[in-house]
Order: sequence, then C-alpha cells, then structure tokens
Amino acid sequence: MAYKLDYVDTFYDFKGLWDTPSRCGLKIVRKDDVCYIIATELFTDNPGSSITDCNAKLAQSVCDEFNLSHEKVYFIEHVPDKGSKLVFYEESLYHIKLHWNGTKFENPQWEKLSKEQLHALIS
Repeated sequence: MAYKLDYVDTFYDFKGLWDTPSRCGLKIVRKDDVCYIIATELFTDNPGSSITDCNAKLAQSVCDEFNLSHEKVYFIEHVPDKGSKLVFYEESLYHIKLHWNGTKFENPQWEKLSKEQLHALIS
C-alpha cells in the first residue's frame, strides 16, 4: 500500500523478533526531503518485541509499508517515562543511525537526543 503523506500519528503493528506480533506508537513527519520516523515503546500494550530489540526490522517495515525512501529516513526511538524513580525508566529519545545496504537496514548506532533537538528537527 502506498501513501502520500506529510504526517502520520497512529499505532503500528509489526513483526518483531521471530515474527512475533508486536505494536508501537508511530509518527511520521515529512520535512523537506526527509521522513522522520518516531517509534514509541508501548510497554504493556505491546504484546511482542520492544522497539529497541528490532529497530532495524521495524524501520524497514515502516519504509516498505508507507513507501518511504530507505536512504532518506531519520529513525527515532522514543521510550516514554514510566513514572519510576529508577533512571532507566525515564523518558528517552535516540536517533538510531541505520545503514541501508541495498536490501535491509543494519548496524544500528544510538545517538541520544533531547526534546529540544527533536523539536528542531521536525518543526
């Protein structure tokens, strides 16, 4: 299915590790010639793999389904605050740098982003 889009905000069902049914929040923002994909972890509302465990597979699935250029996407992983005193449950944003080898995404590298940096990118 091909989409002509400037903005998407929805839940997204995808095949996680071992093709486990999985779900995340999904925002796609087109700015200039780049599509910003923001995948949000849903924790208990996700029956399968976390977005961190399968970010390359998820990015490829989104690009394929929404007909996005694999070379012109900026993939962002968003983990919302869980309301805990433990630091690893605080909100986090990461730009996941993925290499497109012509057939699939590979070699993810995480680069921390602030909310201000994200806002500057997509506004």
